[in-house]
Amino acid sequence: MVGYLIRKGLNGVRSSRDRLRIALIRRLFDREKLAVERPSEVRKVLFIRWDAKWGDSVVFSFVPRELQRQGISVEVIATADMAPVFRDQFGVDTVHVTKKRAGYGEIRQLAKRIGQVDLVVFFSHLANHRALYLLSQLQARHVASLDDSVGLVDLKLGEATRGRHFAEKYLTLLERCGVQGADTQYLVPVTSRAMSGWLPL
Repeated sequence: MVGYLIRKGLNGVRSSRDRLRIALIRRLFDREKLAVERPSEVRKVLFIRWDAKWGDSVVFSFVPRELQRQGISVEVIATADMAPVFRDQFGVDTVHVTKKRAGYGEIRQLAKRIGQVDLVVFFSHLANHRALYLLSQLQARHVASLDDSVGLVDLKLGEATRGRHFAEKYLTLLERCGVQGADTQYLVPVTSRAMSGWLPL
């Protein structure tokens, strides 16, 4: 009972701390951008996937292929464990490796290395303080997200795709980027190297 109360108290402290961080980052770095329905002249897309897991990565797998068929370069931010999956299995053009919980200094350096992009995609319903800070540091013409409350997000897909399967959310993103009739067939990694990042030894 005592242990439960301690854990509950610690969770409450962490939750309050995270809310404070998000509020501070929003106040300092978030800014309202004019919303768009369709980003123009998209040639380079960056996906923030540093929290990727097995299931949502498989659902995502068709997206790079369909963008590349339109001549669009696809880059991904991922952890070292997941980088081979995105690069070798899903065929993205560039993987930017980072920690899952990178510090603010590391995030600034990451954004500097990435340089200019046409569209950044962060498909989360709630952007945490690290994601908000990264979005503020990236040199992006457009930002797409499911968190419509973020001012930096000008391609707001949260309400527009509410209740849909994630594959359908990605399909909506592709359509907004001018990709019509996309093939949503998943790519399921089968090599031991690809699976090593997901399955316990």
